[in-house]
Amino acid sequence: MKKLSILSLIIIFQFYGFAQDSLPPYLEGKINYPAFKLHTFMGVIDTDDTVLKYNPAIDYKVVVDVYDKIKDSTKLASTWREVGRTYNLNIANGVPKDKLKMVVVVHGYAVLNDDAYEKIWC
Repeated sequence: MKKLSILSLIIIFQFYGFAQDSLPPYLEGKINYPAFKLHTFMGVIDTDDTVLKYNPAIDYKVVVDVYDKIKDSTKLASTWREVGRTYNLNIANGVPKDKLKMVVVVHGYAVLNDDAYEKIWC
C-alpha cells in the first residue's frame, strides 16, 4: 500500500509539472527560439549530439495534425505549440526555410464553428 501511495504521488506531481507554463529552473537560459517564440515550450535546446543531421540534398516535408479543442481562448492550444516547436527544431538543426515544407492539417474541435467562421471571414 505504501508503494502504491508513493507511486500515486509521483504520477500526480508529474502531471502537475506538465501543466505549468513556465520553464523548470534547470532549463532557464538553455532554451533557444530560432523562429517562433509564441509560448515557452516552443523552444529547443542546442546540442552537438544530433541524431538526424541536416542533409542539404533533400527537401524536408512535415505534416502536423491539429485537432485539439481550445479550452482557454486566451492561451495557445498545445497542438499549435507543437507546430511551432517542430518548425523551431528543424530550423535549429540547420534546415533552411526554403528546404522545409510544412503542412498543418486542422480538423475536429480545432476548426471554427459556423458562427465563428462567418464572424471572421464573411
